[in-house]
Amino acid sequence: MGEELETLSEWFKANKLSPNINKTNSVYFTRQNIAHQRHILEIKDVSIEKVDALKFVVIPIDQN
Repeated sequence: MGEELETLSEWFKANKLSPNINKTNSVYFTRQNIAHQRHILEIKDVSIEKVDALKFVVIPIDQN
C-alpha cells in the first residue's frame, strides 16, 4: 500500500496540489466485522490516522 501512497503523493506534486496530510484519515472497508491488522500508512513520513468512521463532505462513511 505504501507504493500506492507514494504514487498518489507524486501525482499531487505533478499537478501542483498539496493535500493536508494532518487532516487525512484512512478507513478499512470490509464485508464482515473482522479485526484488521494495524498497517501504518505514511505520506512524506507523516503517519495517517486509521479511523472507524468519518464524514466525506457531509456524507457519513463507516467501516461497514
